Amino acid sequence: MNLLFVTEIAPFPINGGEKLRSYGLLKMMSDLNLNVQAIIGKSSSKELLNKHLKGIAFHEYDFQKRLHCGRLQKYYRLFSMDKELLACIDKILENNTIDIVYIDYHLYGQYIGYFKKKKFPVIYGTHNAQAKLIYQRPAVSLTHRVRLFIDYLAHRIHEWYFFRKADALIVVSEEDKKYHQAFIPKDKIFVIPNFLIDSEYQVLSPEKENYVLMTANFEAFQNRFGLEWFIREVWDQEIQKITRLKLAGFYSDKVFASLKEKYDMTHIEAMGEAEDLKPYIVRAKASIVPLLHGSGSRLKCIESMAMKTQLISTSRGAEGIDHDQSILIADEPSDFRNKLLAVLRGEINLTEKAHNAYLRKYSLEPNKTIFRTIIHNISGS
Repeated sequence: MNLLFVTEIAPFPINGGEKLRSYGLLKMMSDLNLNVQAIIGKSSSKELLNKHLKGIAFHEYDFQKRLHCGRLQKYYRLFSMDKELLACIDKILENNTIDIVYIDYHLYGQYIGYFKKKKFPVIYGTHNAQAKLIYQRPAVSLTHRVRLFIDYLAHRIHEWYFFRKADALIVVSEEDKKYHQAFIPKDKIFVIPNFLIDSEYQVLSPEKENYVLMTANFEAFQNRFGLEWFIREVWDQEIQKITRLKLAGFYSDKVFASLKEKYDMTHIEAMGEAEDLKPYIVRAKASIVPLLHGSGSRLKCIESMAMKTQLISTSRGAEGIDHDQSILIADEPSDFRNKLLAVLRGEINLTEKAHNAYLRKYSLEPNKTIFRTIIHNISGS
């Protein structure tokens, strides 16, 4: 089976939720012995040059020019196609046999019709419900509220008009499936949850160090808002006396600098963007996901489950994850604080239970089976 995979994500280095998702899909395709021509976003990382996935041929393309433009141009590009990208696709199609096309992430639904005209079955993969996420974003002014509503409307129209044209739509959670069922036949929608590659998350039981960890892309508003809520409402002197908070991931150093102007950050440190976040996760006494907004499911939760680090999260942060009650859920500041203190004092440890839940649903093997079924359904082979 020959597959064309298109994503604006640069999967390497594999150090964030979007990258983990795209890399996991590529690894799954490789393990299923598919021959894949993968158009991916350009990266400054040298890891791509050293990454060998059987059956995967990589083609880098500069998607960033689509993303960094004026507001009106961004709206236009939600409904138009990039001629240079089409030329890249056509060159690959001329030189390779393709049976199925997989479009991954964000809003590239306008390309579905292009492939359908060429008689290719199309799988469209989402990472979240994008319009729903925009709708949740808090407005800081009336002008901002109007701008957010226009953004929401443009993304909603894109999803409604284009996504239904795909032969299969892949979502990451049952909640996102319900969202998309409002405008797409439910028999076209499949859930492949965010998952990890088991062999890359082997736990060697390193000694835990005395810190609490939050990993995230801190440029995303939901992570910034969640962090500030945690620092303002939860991170009190009682906790500060017994531990430290580490922030790791893209933009963590910048959000740290901005919050330093408003809060005492003495017991908090920002690690910045790292090539590999796993060493931070496996050594942490606890990890936190204090989100108040969002959709889909958080790979940062699944990483903690895989690496046996106790997780404390809001309901929104753990949304879409079947964790068998192994994640401590707390939506009120006092409850979040008390549960975090209990973990730090060694009174609660549900990490074995979490690890078993991860193996059952969020590791590679069960999701390979789901993807194999999807391919069979739309190709008949």
